[in-house]
Amino acid sequence: MKSEKRMNKTRIFKKTIKVSLFSVPGDAGSQIEANLTGKPEVVHPYCNRETPDYFGLWLNLEFFLPGLIDCWVDNMKLIYNTTEGTTSNMPGVDTRIPGFGDTQTVEWLDKSKVCVSRYFAPVVEMLVMLGYKRGDSVMGAPYDWRRAPNEQTEYYGMLKMLVEKAYYKNGNKRVVIVAHSMGNPLMLYFYNNVVSQSWKNKFLKAHISLAGAWGGAIQIVRLFASGYNMGEPQVLVPPEKVRIMQRTFTSSSFLFPSYNLWNKTEAFAFTDTKNYSLGNVKEFFEDIKYEDGISQYDKTAYLLGKLNAPNVEVHCIYGFNVPTPELLRWSKDQFPDQQPTVTFGNGDGTVNHRSLDVCSQWIGHNGGKNVSLLNALKYQQMIRLWISALLIIAETKLIVPDHFRFLKEPGYPIVLVPGDGGAQIEANLTGKPEVVHYFCQRTTTEFFDLWLNLESFAPGIIDCWIDNIKLVYNATTGTTSNMPGVDTRIPGFGNTEALEWLDKSKASAGRYFTDIVEMLISFGYRRRKSLMGAPFDWRKAPNELTDLYLMLKTMIETAYRYNDNKRVVIIAHSMGNPIMLYFYNTFVTQDWKDKYIQAHISLAGAWGGAMQIVRLFASGYNMDHYRILLPPNKVRIMQRSFTSSAFLFPSYNVWNESDAFAFTDTKNYSVRNVKEFFEDIKYEDGWSQYENTAHLLGNLDAPNVEIHCIYGYNVSTPEVLQWRKKDFPDYQPKVTFGDGDGTVNLRSLDACSRWIGNNGGKNVSSLQLRSTFIVVTKGVVFFVLYL
Repeated sequence: MKSEKRMNKTRIFKKTIKVSLFSVPGDAGSQIEANLTGKPEVVHPYCNRETPDYFGLWLNLEFFLPGLIDCWVDNMKLIYNTTEGTTSNMPGVDTRIPGFGDTQTVEWLDKSKVCVSRYFAPVVEMLVMLGYKRGDSVMGAPYDWRRAPNEQTEYYGMLKMLVEKAYYKNGNKRVVIVAHSMGNPLMLYFYNNVVSQSWKNKFLKAHISLAGAWGGAIQIVRLFASGYNMGEPQVLVPPEKVRIMQRTFTSSSFLFPSYNLWNKTEAFAFTDTKNYSLGNVKEFFEDIKYEDGISQYDKTAYLLGKLNAPNVEVHCIYGFNVPTPELLRWSKDQFPDQQPTVTFGNGDGTVNHRSLDVCSQWIGHNGGKNVSLLNALKYQQMIRLWISALLIIAETKLIVPDHFRFLKEPGYPIVLVPGDGGAQIEANLTGKPEVVHYFCQRTTTEFFDLWLNLESFAPGIIDCWIDNIKLVYNATTGTTSNMPGVDTRIPGFGNTEALEWLDKSKASAGRYFTDIVEMLISFGYRRRKSLMGAPFDWRKAPNELTDLYLMLKTMIETAYRYNDNKRVVIIAHSMGNPIMLYFYNTFVTQDWKDKYIQAHISLAGAWGGAMQIVRLFASGYNMDHYRILLPPNKVRIMQRSFTSSAFLFPSYNVWNESDAFAFTDTKNYSVRNVKEFFEDIKYEDGWSQYENTAHLLGNLDAPNVEIHCIYGYNVSTPEVLQWRKKDFPDYQPKVTFGDGDGTVNLRSLDACSRWIGNNGGKNVSSLQLRSTFIVVTKGVVFFVLYL
């Protein structure tokens, strides 16, 4: 009966879609492609003058490498014509904006889909789960975000036609525009200058604003003066270098603090000798020695007039109570080339509150159209905005409201268990007897962030970091210890914050369980009460995690009691799943599981290991980051020392003995000759590690708890590795790809299916999603809500 109820709930997502949705990105929110047709000048001899075809200009993280960033800036910047007030590309550079009408190029800004470039992906994936179709009922409207609205005539024409086409194609259903940041004032110009009121009444249902930069932001003042590197490490993205191009974008002057919101006498920038406000913008541009800025400002500052209402239904969602630059101060010798001292005010971290809150001025002055505000988000994370947008859509009956009727209150308490690399590690150096470089520290006065701290990946420093994080393996006991003079600890047990962000600076590359946690909190869960985390030392295999299992058992029992004797749901990612399988089958009894565990939800479970681990042991694996930053042969030193690596070696339960997965010119390797593999890569400790960990899960026996396995497939995943003789093992292999989620092979992800009918009478279900972890994170939340 319960499963039938769950099935009915799932069918809700297939109901008829009420409207079409358009995604309009913000500043830097669209891909840009370029073709070099013959540049007359380049900034370095190694910069290309010509390319045979279009390539990804924005975003491509490879261009941020030292030296290459200069070539990229020179390709990206614009030339400003003060007479016409418009811009053009650099000579010999042709650009285009891909993907108009589709969503792919606004979901991910870097085509390689590295984490840092994720953008509209969360909201699109969730809408697809609700029945929307890319390019049909949910569309993207990317544009050249370097340019202000007065240069977007062609774009506005295309947008108008696409809205009309969507309206007619979807049965005369009016369109909802979902815009982020600069996309909102860009659309305000469209509503008030390009289309008529009768057109808006016919074709538009509503506009949903996410973090709308309606009146600009103080951040732009810093950008013009000193450059703004989006909070990335200055060694990778020097502000003074990106300033060269940022100043040339007319979108920058368009986002300068608006005279509609800042008084002319209200100073927002200070030096030892002068204050700057909207009363002396000309002097500001003269003093920073960028006089084109005066013309750019004159041409763009008044494009939105008095910020008149759009006369369409508007729902504004934005964050607040996040420290946001409000005042900038330079000492005389710093101005303008060095970063200022910042005084923070209220906002969402980027856009000031007064700019975000412009919508409130339109209440009662929007041509009879509704205006609503949702400003109760004390976070700037985009996922909160995406969720709120969907809830607004539901509440205003723009899509079937039944989708969200179950989002009332939390059900079962939840414990999150991370995967490999998924927990912070702190270290204290108590006196290292040896260091790999003279500049590496031997002692520290207190614990510091060992994992994840992106600054540790800088050239040279990475060697110190590797020597601190690697383990020493004892072949006699089959266990590991830290390097001499290194003490480590795992912070945040019981809380979720150490799992939400792996880098405490909250650099986007360190984002982990953030999306799931924020979504669950939106649905009523509370950190440390109904939502907890169980971080552990992921460098170690289960046989070394007795302390974790003891603390985890106690935490689950405590959560059960504190939540009115409600059983606990475990949500585990990747390696966290076999870690928990060991717990279920070795550490606790069936009576205990029946009393305390409601269900286990597996996210991308690496139940039977992964082929990626074979490459890791042989040649090193740098998580597909750039070799100049993370050389695989360097990280291999530490990766081999982790017993968790051997634990994740392809399992004999999933790979057959005759199923070769690695080849050289002279030998094939399978689970039949693992010992030879470790001998041939000259890491004989690996064989001992493998012997001590390969059999920890026995025959992959079922956990005898209700289990729901969610994983991606149809993503190219390493299946077979091939080295030429001279390349083995120190160089990267040629990879033949098979099915999986991009990291874990399908046969390992799908191990759950063997438990159907063999799980002690407990339910087993699988949800395969044709995508990567982004879609999987959405699936897990809906499973939680259906339990």
